[in-house]
Amino acid sequence: VIVPCYNVEKYIECCLDSLIDQTLPEIEIICIDDKSTDGTSEIIKKYMKTDNRVHLIEQPVNTGAAVARNAGIAAARGMYIGFVDADDYLDTNFYEKMYETALSSGADIIKSNAKITESDGTKRFDDMQMKRIQQHGKWYFLYQWWTGLFRADMIRHHKIQFPTEITCGQD
Repeated sequence: VIVPCYNVEKYIECCLDSLIDQTLPEIEIICIDDKSTDGTSEIIKKYMKTDNRVHLIEQPVNTGAAVARNAGIAAARGMYIGFVDADDYLDTNFYEKMYETALSSGADIIKSNAKITESDGTKRFDDMQMKRIQQHGKWYFLYQWWTGLFRADMIRHHKIQFPTEITCGQD
């Protein structure tokens, strides 16, 4: 699971807790600190001391989330790659369900819906992903990288990278 991080000390603990608590224990958590100026890196290092699944890549300069995600892809060792933003958190069985579906179906890409928590605390279920697939077919899923698992070999074989020239809204 690749987590690009930049000045997210307010959110990263919740994100990491949700990843560490996954019911699928065989996950690798790769945090890429994009030259944060707050305590983000120190918080990640604290997690690394207690859980060997947490890894940290420290970028020498701030280059953006796309470059950070690409560094995570290069470092990932698992069969599937997931992407989570540092202000996201997941249901504890998210990756187990996704992984089991990927294995049983042999799919290269597994997508899901999302629960959205607004800044005021209200929650809503975002099912646009499945509606779009039902309406247009399985290749018309939404861009949200954080709602999926992607076979690592497929990403590497096709040299899939996040476009580094996009600096805003790169999902």
